[in-house]
Amino acid sequence: MCATLQYLELFQSGTVQCAFEEGYLGIQWYDSTTIGTPPIITFVKSVKGGSGYLSREYDVYPNGSLIINNVTLHHERIFSVSVAASEDEPIKDWYIQVKSKVTPVLSFPVIERCEDQPDVCLFVNNQLSSINCFVENVRPTVSLAWYQRISNHDQLLTAWSNVTASQGNTFTSLASLQLARELPLLSVFVCKVEDNKWLFNEDEAVAILEGQDVDPKDNPVKQYFEVNSEMTLSCNEGNVVIWKRSLDVDGQTEVILISINNWKNSVNQTYNQDYRLGSNGSLILHRPKWHHAGLYICLSSDSNAEHIRIYNVLIFKSPNPPHIIIEGCTPPQSCVLEVKQEGNITCSVLGIRPEVELMWKSQYDTNDFSLSGQEVKSNEREGSFDVFLSGNFKFEATFADEITLECLVVGSNADLFHMSTKVKLIPKFEETSDSKRKLPIAVLILTVLALVIIITMAVLLVLFKVLRRKPRKQDGHNAEETAPMINFQNEDTGRFIKEIKTSYEVLYDAVQPIPYIKDRLFCVNRIYVEGGMDMKTLNLNWKPVESHDEILKEVKKSSMYIIEGEPGYGKSTFALQLVYDWCNTRSTSALTKTDILIFLRLRQLKGVPSVYEAIKRFILPKDSKFNVDDIESIISRCSSLFVLLDGYDEYPDQESVDTDIAQILGKNMFQDAVVFLTTRSFCLPKNIAPQAHRLRLTGFNDSARDQYIYKAVAGNDRESAEVIKRKLQQNPVLGDLCQVPLFFVMFAHMTHESEELQTFKSVTSFFRYMISCFHSHSRNKIKDVNIQRKNEELEKRHSELNKVAFEALSGGKQDIQWGSEILQKRLGEDFYDLYNHIGILVEEEVLENVFQSVVHMQYTKKVRFYHKLFCEWYAAHYIATVLSDTNNISNSDKEYEDMNKLLSNMDPFDLQYVYRFACGLNKSASDKIIRYLQKQVKDQRFAALCFLEQVEQTDGIADVIKQMVSKPVKISADDSNLLQRSTLQILEFATKIQVPISCVHLHKSCDQFDKASFVLKSGLMLPKLLTVEKILIEIAQNGREPRTLGKDELRQIFNIGMDSQQLKELSFDGCLLPIPFPVDTIPAHMKSKEVKVTWRRYGYRLNLRSGDWKVDDPSTVSRLCSEMIEIRNEHSYLLQKCTIELLLNASKCNISISDLWLINSFRTTDGVYIILRSKLRLACPSSVEKLWIQEDKNEITETSCLEIMKFVQQSKQIKELVFYKCLVPRSISPESIPTTMTSGNKKVSWNPKQQYYNLNVNSGRWFNQRSEKEMTDEEYADITSR
Repeated sequence: MCATLQYLELFQSGTVQCAFEEGYLGIQWYDSTTIGTPPIITFVKSVKGGSGYLSREYDVYPNGSLIINNVTLHHERIFSVSVAASEDEPIKDWYIQVKSKVTPVLSFPVIERCEDQPDVCLFVNNQLSSINCFVENVRPTVSLAWYQRISNHDQLLTAWSNVTASQGNTFTSLASLQLARELPLLSVFVCKVEDNKWLFNEDEAVAILEGQDVDPKDNPVKQYFEVNSEMTLSCNEGNVVIWKRSLDVDGQTEVILISINNWKNSVNQTYNQDYRLGSNGSLILHRPKWHHAGLYICLSSDSNAEHIRIYNVLIFKSPNPPHIIIEGCTPPQSCVLEVKQEGNITCSVLGIRPEVELMWKSQYDTNDFSLSGQEVKSNEREGSFDVFLSGNFKFEATFADEITLECLVVGSNADLFHMSTKVKLIPKFEETSDSKRKLPIAVLILTVLALVIIITMAVLLVLFKVLRRKPRKQDGHNAEETAPMINFQNEDTGRFIKEIKTSYEVLYDAVQPIPYIKDRLFCVNRIYVEGGMDMKTLNLNWKPVESHDEILKEVKKSSMYIIEGEPGYGKSTFALQLVYDWCNTRSTSALTKTDILIFLRLRQLKGVPSVYEAIKRFILPKDSKFNVDDIESIISRCSSLFVLLDGYDEYPDQESVDTDIAQILGKNMFQDAVVFLTTRSFCLPKNIAPQAHRLRLTGFNDSARDQYIYKAVAGNDRESAEVIKRKLQQNPVLGDLCQVPLFFVMFAHMTHESEELQTFKSVTSFFRYMISCFHSHSRNKIKDVNIQRKNEELEKRHSELNKVAFEALSGGKQDIQWGSEILQKRLGEDFYDLYNHIGILVEEEVLENVFQSVVHMQYTKKVRFYHKLFCEWYAAHYIATVLSDTNNISNSDKEYEDMNKLLSNMDPFDLQYVYRFACGLNKSASDKIIRYLQKQVKDQRFAALCFLEQVEQTDGIADVIKQMVSKPVKISADDSNLLQRSTLQILEFATKIQVPISCVHLHKSCDQFDKASFVLKSGLMLPKLLTVEKILIEIAQNGREPRTLGKDELRQIFNIGMDSQQLKELSFDGCLLPIPFPVDTIPAHMKSKEVKVTWRRYGYRLNLRSGDWKVDDPSTVSRLCSEMIEIRNEHSYLLQKCTIELLLNASKCNISISDLWLINSFRTTDGVYIILRSKLRLACPSSVEKLWIQEDKNEITETSCLEIMKFVQQSKQIKELVFYKCLVPRSISPESIPTTMTSGNKKVSWNPKQQYYNLNVNSGRWFNQRSEKEMTDEEYADITSR
């Protein structure tokens, strides 16, 4: 019931863990084993006492565990506990040795100069004499040792070691390794913790020593790669592979990645995220850019050889167009130009990199033609070059032929670009005096023609302007077909882009992390952090993406993306970051190539069917000279358009199909544009284009939260950052809420502003505190006491706002925007002004068509909540008030009916916080809501989460959570997002308050294993399960056979599971696992703790040392063997291997195998083994009763038939051998049939196509099972003919 040795963290609260059965009479704890010593604490009949309890030094949990409120060295002693189960039963005593521990800050041994590199550390041998390894401030002491890791073992090295006592009763251990003068190219050294390994997450640190200097100038191999293609550099595969890069020959090298593969570990450490390791040690770079050019060095080493490869990588870009252009030549091929006697000729190549040299070359060597004054010009444009070469030519008067010139690439890059273009010049000399006399007549004719053309163009221009003023009906055709053929970047277009960028700047430069502090605004780029993002392309599965830049790189013309996420997950911030990228032409963003970006907030577009009208009203400034027709004309002429629509869930005209927004989403308008739409996950457009991609924002994980703290709040102030993180750890209830970026941002800034931030027990208490901050911040700025009192009264009187919020959310469209005058009249002027001033309500100016006429366009004020969750907060007040005023009804059906009338339009899957807030606000309302949810949602988990809003005491939370997690907690793929989120919050509660979780069952809900946690298919991420005792991972089958878990996935699963110090079992089901199991994937501390690893599919348990699977549950094996066991040819190699292992284990356990069916998988047999087509060898199971051989298109010879009979005779339980749907010989020699098949009730049968025959082993002939007559030649001929 109590572990005899327990370690507790020094100077923190600690628990001496015991688990006594519930209902015991009493317990007494002693801090001594001396008889007669008084107890330090007693817990008898649920009453606590004793000197230690009264002094608050000790406390006790309901399960009997002893709490030491502040562990000191004084507590390093033997404690004893006496337990009386009842008055009739004898008292039992338990003795526990308590020792103190101090967990090191860094949970791995640290190699000096590599404190921030836990995976692998690289040293270059520049007169390096030693390397040191240490562990600081740890208790109890640990010893360190250095090893050299060779191909198949670790060799202990002689090293100096020392342990010193530090202040604070901790110890520091040091191990120093002296290095030899001459070392191989690459050596792997390992610093290991030799004892008390349980103190560390990783008990070893790896150092690689590069023992030889490598000169990058040593004959590098030149490699060319086109920009944005895929770059692959090969290397020799080895136990150690290092890739480095130098930007120039004399520059310092940087390490790109390190790969280690040996008997113990497999580490791939990437230092530059642009690159990844390919097969056989190759380096892969997707979409290389200009800055990726340079010298690359690969070092590799194994037990047999060392290899060095050096590459000089050059990034090039083919010109566009892909040929040399000669001015005046269209097309460039077979170009003939008539020229004057003298003139200028120019050739060029556009958009090329690297820069090239051009040269004019004459095909003939003649004195009658000369080319002089060649001039080269070069312009750099977005990293590529436009190169021009011009020259002056002259024909002598005596020249009477034509000449061919060639413009070609020469110089150092001519080997890369083999390009040339030829032009034939035909000289046209000046005319004679007779022709000159005809010139005035020609001039007169040309003048008349010119006047006619000018008049015609003027008439057409007038007609065009008249027609342009007429309203045009949107017909869905591509606007480019009717647009005038003029240059896009004209003066009007430039002015239009400048105006919208100026308007956008106001938006992205005014982000308010804390709405009540209005004088602190941020640029979106200053605070934007990439949270979790998953991408789903067409019918493919969700896959994680790293950044929005990665998404934009893959965006193609005319594509559509839906950015979805829950309220507060950063959809609008994501949209503003895209706007910022475009306006500021951020170098890493693909939006720099976009001509025009249109950003519209859809909540503003009520009654505005035209997108051009929306641009005029909501984007352009009030004094803009552009009208709707101008806007349409400019947009129709742009070559690349990006439409960004924010907040479809708040779009008032969702149901209308006649708006431009509906046409854009259906790809009936702006068909060539890229469209991004943000919305909540439960509000996807109905008529969206079927080819739309989906991007799901999944919130902030620990990494994103840390990044935000340092980027936007604390800067380089590490101490302030740690305060914020510590406050979050002290508030376990906020774990899920702070996955929501909006609330984490507010929490981080509020914590930074106030060091006295309290600890919260519920989401409701946190939100209540946050609302109070809005009001207190405003009051603190007011010196007039009367106004302060007035505002305090208004703060409490928000019943009308409650009603407004409820009506908005319970309406069909959830319209949460109101006219300011209407809302002001309803709430009262003073109340409205206060809530608008402090930031809970937000005003916006909107241009509206008041009288349905363009003449009456005017700007009006609209008001909305700062965020929809604030609307949910006040709506919850309304619900809580209504339900608390209603008497409890004994008739449950009547109560449910009344509740349904109130809440029927409040979908808990969409408005979960309304329900949680309402439960937290009022106990009476909470009871009714929970009963309603238990019927409505039909799942206890969300109802339980609502119940926790009423539990304000830690002990109460612990009791509720303990009851919930004492049974297996199942997270199913069929669970709604709400239920999954509720379950995760319950697990996080349990972890934070150190309640053991009996089992977490991932039922087909997880197929992605991040380095830090399990990621559900819904995109949600499991919290760290620090107190879980068992994890069951059940994988969904994808295709015809179970999914295979690879080594990397298994290693991640094990590492995640071992986050829990209480883990006892890790179980797999529904998947295939390696046979034998790779033991190098199993962490050392997992082996030392002897964690049970089971494979439920087959009833196996893993031997952690040997990697063998042993039968742990014979009933599972028996159940599988009672059914048909198949080995099909189409089965994977691993699945066939798993089946053979099952048959072998069944035989070892003497479990009968009813039917074994080889379906088109039989290749041959030697009488001892059957060799499958996969080349696997199948030994005869000694307990198989019936063997089926099915070969649909093959004949089994007499020899094979006899060998198969020899094979099955090895089974002690064989009853029948069946040849199914295959051709066998007409008869079999009876003398050759094994004698064991002729005795007992053993039977050989043949079933060709619904006909059944038995073999007479005495005659070797086939007899019909029904008629018992021998098969005739005619029957056999009929069978063979079919």
